[in-house]
Amino acid sequence: HMTRHVLGLFHGQPGGRAFRQVLSEGAHRPGAGWELVEQALERTDTRSWRVVA
Repeated sequence: HMTRHVLGLFHGQPGGRAFRQVLSEGAHRPGAGWELVEQALERTDTRSWRVVA
């Protein structure tokens, strides 16, 4: 499952917990696809997106 690899993308960011929650709750549902990632991204605060190394 690829969701395991993206769960940390929004660590420490506004909406990060909601992002992880959407992915972790929906990843195992039959038919889960890219729409799930889009739903998770909608829960983040895009105004605060920043690149962290």
